[in-house]
Amino acid sequence: MASKSGSKSKTPTAALEVESKFSATPEVVAPSFDFVPQVGSTTTEVRNLSAIYLDTADLRLTRSKHTLRRRTGGPDEGWHLKAPGTGGRLEYGVGLEEGSVNGEGRDADYIVPTELLAPVRAIVRNHPLQPIAQVDNERHVTTVFALDGTPMAEFADDHVTATSFLDGGETTTWREWEIELLGDWANHPDGKAVMAAMSKVAEVAGAVPSESPSKLATALGDSIDSAPLPPVPAKLPKGTPGRTVVDALAANVAKMVEYDPKVRRDEFDSVHQMRVATRELRSHMQTFHGIVVGDKVAELEGNLKQLAGVLGVARDAEVVAMRWEELLANRESAALGEELRANLVEDVQKDYERAHHRVILALNSGEYLQLLDDLDEFLANPPIAANADEAEAGEKKSKKKDDSLVDGAENADSEDTSAAGSEVAAEADTAAADAAASTTSDKAAPEKVAAPKELDTTAVLLDHLRSAFSKFRRRHNLVLDGREDADLPEADLDERYHDVRKAAKKLRYSAEAAQNADLPTEKLYAACKNLQSVLGDFQDTCTARDFVLARAKRASRAGRDTFGYGVLYQMEYYDGLKALTEYDDAVAKVFKAFRKMEKKIKKGKKA
Repeated sequence: MASKSGSKSKTPTAALEVESKFSATPEVVAPSFDFVPQVGSTTTEVRNLSAIYLDTADLRLTRSKHTLRRRTGGPDEGWHLKAPGTGGRLEYGVGLEEGSVNGEGRDADYIVPTELLAPVRAIVRNHPLQPIAQVDNERHVTTVFALDGTPMAEFADDHVTATSFLDGGETTTWREWEIELLGDWANHPDGKAVMAAMSKVAEVAGAVPSESPSKLATALGDSIDSAPLPPVPAKLPKGTPGRTVVDALAANVAKMVEYDPKVRRDEFDSVHQMRVATRELRSHMQTFHGIVVGDKVAELEGNLKQLAGVLGVARDAEVVAMRWEELLANRESAALGEELRANLVEDVQKDYERAHHRVILALNSGEYLQLLDDLDEFLANPPIAANADEAEAGEKKSKKKDDSLVDGAENADSEDTSAAGSEVAAEADTAAADAAASTTSDKAAPEKVAAPKELDTTAVLLDHLRSAFSKFRRRHNLVLDGREDADLPEADLDERYHDVRKAAKKLRYSAEAAQNADLPTEKLYAACKNLQSVLGDFQDTCTARDFVLARAKRASRAGRDTFGYGVLYQMEYYDGLKALTEYDDAVAKVFKAFRKMEKKIKKGKKA
């Protein structure tokens, strides 16, 4: 059997699936729902369905509660992807004309439609998809109509024969019932009541709630244990440096993967949240310099920086669009004129669409998908420094790089010190052993060799906190100097405020990471977050002013009136000044929180 892909790709349909599942023995009689409140009528038909389920060799989809299948038969035959959702499961679908199949059953090659894989691309990545099970189903379908004649729910009496293609897989048969709300009834105010009433009828008829989450899970059975596991974060002992690293970084990676499909769907604030997760991950890796070592750290940080940059362009355009939606609704914007207002909105929307398109290209790139694999491998086998000596060597190299970089960004050309450190340690051990042997032969007292110092997670994190605070204080002092310097261009002072914001963000991330080691940084974290918010509002106005200025110059070259652009620029300018009125108090809170943290730590050491 073979089917050719269509000439043009189609956007998958998407629907919320709200259903209940029941197990039923062969002798149980399917119930009637005619007497359920709000039921007007019912119809019954038999459908013969056959589905091939696909997954990676290590069952990434199945293990993350996703199912991907190609099903023939029934009114909705096609490719289906089911994913976890709020209030039910999300089901995406495209027709059989999409994608392609060469061969039959378990031996066929399946090319899944690209659009259908978008919601799970961050899970599947570039790993090949292969058949893992076949589920054949004789479905007796009862469609339940509401009093007004609209389809309300569907009762499926399924007689299933399924085969697992995994090692040790078998063919099994069973019977199950499904009740699913249709169309708008999935979100209807009375939907839950209808589902509850129909479920009660099913139980009275002799069925029991199913313990299996899906037909696929039942089909695979114990054969799922024969499949290899995908990489998972290393389970290290609590309180160890490695555990601190893995817990913090794994949370960031999970957030990145969570927001990937939301960014692809262009959900509100998704670009922002994925960018935050990416930057937090990179900053946490920097914070853990001295605990994690090796070339891979710098490589990952460089790739994360590039990804955050692409997301940042889209986020800036999104911010401008949101700000202008508010500003153009103000009374002061009446002077802009309808034509200019329309042009501004159109321009910023086009900017965002172009930027979001570039984001999608980045998320589909081999580099991004490899980055996700590299992060998984990094967490599964974290390169933790073996002792304090190795940590110190790695930390010195990272500090040298920090001195030559803006915003604490790491140089991608860093060298791995772990191997060198191991060689030095090995040579030292050998030399010590030779010396001991020599002195023993001369009947002299053996020389004691100092054991490597144990890695102190708290000390490493404190060092990063103090370093981040020092940078923050220096950048704040530059702002104070700039305020007094009448010759300093305003754009340069704006940039100094932005540098303070970046330093506060770095300090906040360091404080967050330190919490994993039980350091008292909660108030410092909160103070930095508050300052970030203040300066974030200010930076938004700077971004919007840059956008206005660029459009004004373009309009001037075209010979158009630029008065309206000037009005908008001033509106943004004054909004920025308003945001800065909270700056001094917010900075003072950061200084206060840091001093209190230092006192608590000193007090703890004395105790």
